Amino acid sequence: MKGKIWLGHLYLKDFATFENQTIEFSPGFNIILGETGSGKSLIMDALTLILGSKAKKNMIRRTCDSAVIEAHFKIQDEQTKEYFNSIGFPLTSDEVIIKRIIDKNGRNKNYLNFQLCPITTLQEVSHLFIDLVGQFENQKLLQPKYQLDLIDNYSANTTIKPKFIQSFRELQEIIQKLNLFNTRLIELNQKKDFILYQLEKIEELNPTENREAQLIHQKEELINLQNNIVTINQSIDLINNESNGIIKSLNTLTKNLDSFDFIKSDQRNEIENIKDIINELGFHLSQKTEKEFNQENLDQILDELDQYQQLKRKFGGSIETLIAAQTQFSKELSEINLLENNVEKLTADLVKHENACLKNAKTLHLDRIKTSTKLSKLLTTELQDLNMEGSEIKIDLHETNLGEQGISKVSLKAQTNPGEGFHRLSDIASGGELSRILLAMRKIISSNESISIFFFDEIDTGIGGKTALRIGSSLKDVAKKSQVISITHLPQIAKYGDWFIQVEKSTHQLNDGSHRTVSSIITYDKNKKDQAISELSPIQ
Repeated sequence: MKGKIWLGHLYLKDFATFENQTIEFSPGFNIILGETGSGKSLIMDALTLILGSKAKKNMIRRTCDSAVIEAHFKIQDEQTKEYFNSIGFPLTSDEVIIKRIIDKNGRNKNYLNFQLCPITTLQEVSHLFIDLVGQFENQKLLQPKYQLDLIDNYSANTTIKPKFIQSFRELQEIIQKLNLFNTRLIELNQKKDFILYQLEKIEELNPTENREAQLIHQKEELINLQNNIVTINQSIDLINNESNGIIKSLNTLTKNLDSFDFIKSDQRNEIENIKDIINELGFHLSQKTEKEFNQENLDQILDELDQYQQLKRKFGGSIETLIAAQTQFSKELSEINLLENNVEKLTADLVKHENACLKNAKTLHLDRIKTSTKLSKLLTTELQDLNMEGSEIKIDLHETNLGEQGISKVSLKAQTNPGEGFHRLSDIASGGELSRILLAMRKIISSNESISIFFFDEIDTGIGGKTALRIGSSLKDVAKKSQVISITHLPQIAKYGDWFIQVEKSTHQLNDGSHRTVSSIITYDKNKKDQAISELSPIQ
């Protein structure tokens, strides 16, 4: 992401010793001046908050409930405007406005272009456009990841690293999915035999609510029939007994009535109807004993109902929970099969993505080697211009295992004195030397216009004389392409400034007799630089 923005002004309200102050900046080289303790570093603290650092309650002015920090950045290109539109924080003018409210009760709020936003968004935005070099920032130069980022930032090829990052992200997503699938598969496989056994038992029964109700009804009918079988047989005998059964008696009655003339035909018909009804009843009762009642059927029904009861007790106590258990076992078995297929597919995808990622990492590594050779020479030249004569920088790159930084293992070494050999920076470089190496790196990177704003917090610590003049000149060079804001105590650096922000501190007595400290700002343009730096130590 390349763009061009610069800090127009910073508004501070009830922030530390600042009561209500607006600080104006220029697009060039801004110098922050002031006596020790005046509040210069508070400005940098406010800027780090704008960049997404953690807010602390002690930043709120005493007796106040909250503090406000608001920064207005001027936009100079359409690409930058499009970027803010793409992340959902469109511009309402040609300014990017970042505001943070620090509340003593912890209810802090962050705004980007008048919309509430998470702190991570501010950090992402600042990473694209702004580089802050604090008093302890030079320690980052000792970190391999930071060294690789510097090499990549200087690379003329802007597509190689994004392509690797995308392929590595895709590879990590596959690895993460594969790990999740394998973890779940191990968990399910540990109870696969149990699932299969239980599912087989349930499927043998094939339980349904209707089937259980039907079995219960059949059981009750058969048991009821079994309980009444003697009575039924007696009833059949009463009907069909050849000696004195009802049918035998009705036949005798009919025969006797045939000899009487006074018996009407319809009465004889009624007796025949009665005989038919009783015959039908006898037939129905005979069927009950001969066909419907079967002890083997009853035993089968009781056995099946017993299986229902056993499985219900095992899986929740009801037919609903039993069926739910069957569904869950089937689902888990299907999941095992699906997971096995997915693991097989993902394993194949993993090999393919690993190869693609390694290919991109190799391309990135070769580009880094090419860039580091050029960068080593440029850094050596810049360091010698910063009064480190005889110093040399050498960036060595070796292949290592694939990781989020690729396959490159970097070693940034320096020779600070001719003939002493190359050593790791952490072994030989002082704080002042690290600051100069970092400045040299920033100067080179700024020529690529990848960063729009550079903040330097007391980069002049531990130096003076010609070295300070060289640093001031280098900062001026950086300011030709990017906005530079720097705190300094040295006139040798301040003389190169375009805009001067002088911080003054005063103490006021309040009505209750107590005293309050207030920091205030006076600004000067380059036409009044002599007045701005007059109180600094003389140039040596």
